[in-house]
Amino acid sequence: MSAKAWATSGSPYESTFGFARAVRHGNRIIVAGTGPVEPDGATTPGRVTEQAARCCAIIVAAIEELGGSAADVVRTRMLLTDAAD
Repeated sequence: MSAKAWATSGSPYESTFGFARAVRHGNRIIVAGTGPVEPDGATTPGRVTEQAARCCAIIVAAIEELGGSAADVVRTRMLLTDAAD
């Protein structure tokens, strides 16, 4: 397991709002709410499918950075909203 305590995704919002993408505490990795944000801060283009795939890619990269894998995920929670709302 990794000794690293937190992971970032490079989103410009992480430093602006002061959060880490994921944090390791003991044998748990907790991932923060993740939106479909590209490295330049733009929203991932496309429909919900493409945006959800981008969110999952960001999440798995953070988990892997902290020594875990997608196979270690025990729970997910998704909230899908209409951008017009």
